[in-house]
Formats: sequence, structure tokens, C-alpha cells
Amino acid sequence: MRPTMNGCMVLLASAIWSGCDTGTATPGPGSNENEPSCTAQLTLSGTLVTANGQPPPADQGCVPAGTWKVQVTVSDKGTCTDVPVKPLYEYVIAGVGRATTIDYNAAAGEEVNTSLAAGGNGECEGSFEHISMSAVAGNYNLIALKPYFSKGTLVIKGNGSYELWPNKP
Repeated sequence: MRPTMNGCMVLLASAIWSGCDTGTATPGPGSNENEPSCTAQLTLSGTLVTANGQPPPADQGCVPAGTWKVQVTVSDKGTCTDVPVKPLYEYVIAGVGRATTIDYNAAAGEEVNTSLAAGGNGECEGSFEHISMSAVAGNYNLIALKPYFSKGTLVIKGNGSYELWPNKP
């Protein structure tokens, strides 16, 4: 009877493979052009300024008309060395329902995408996204603000994020 080597070959192969390092690593933030180079967290506060100085009637649901004065603070710089956000963003909202308009005085070259939604129980939620060229050549800033106010109040709260992108997001 001839001895077989199959068991030894498998054992040898698994020993070689288990000790083998391919040199690949999991990419970190910014190592891929489809990922941000850094991310920071923002905290929002502020005031809804209405025409009559009163909060929208609670029984009317989300009625966002007025000026949303959204104050921004950096709550966590994360992996960013610089977080170029303004301390105050103002949005003027007019109309009702499908006739609602959102105006923002954008800087030259700044793209702004805005939307509003009823969060339920009279809460109004904003989604305000700002994209601009970064001071870092060839990069882009993405500032995403998610402010909201609850029925019966003029107090704005929320959170947001800042991301630095190597390409336009």
C-alpha cells in the first residue's frame, strides 16, 4: 500500500495561506473618490420668525411659512481639520402646500437643494443641502442641515453634517 500525500498537501497549503499577508487593507475615509475625505457633525438651533410673531396654529399641521434662522455649531470635528460652516443660515419660506417656495441667498457658485416635509404631529422638517468649492483645491464642501420645529413653537432644533469631498458629490 502506498502512502497518500493528499492530507499533507491540504495541511501544508492551509498553513501557507493562513500565514500569507496579501498587503491589502480596508480603505479609510477619503481613500476612494466616491467617499468623503472627512466628516464632521453639526448641531442646529434657531428661531422661526413668522409674520405675526406667533407660532403656526397647532391644528393646521406643518405650516412652515416665515424665516427659518438656523444657527450652526460644530459638535464634533470628526476627521476634519477645518469645518467651514457659517454660524447662521436663513431661509425664507412662503406659500402653502404645493405652492410653497424656499428662498436662500446663495453665494456665487454655491448649489443649494432644499425641501420641506411634515414630520407628523405638526412638526415641520427642513432638508437644506449646500454644495460649494472648497478652499482645498479641487475639493467640494457638502453641508447637510436638517432643522425642524414642533407644533406650537418657534424654536428650531436639529442636526447636520459637513463633508469634504475629493469630487463633486
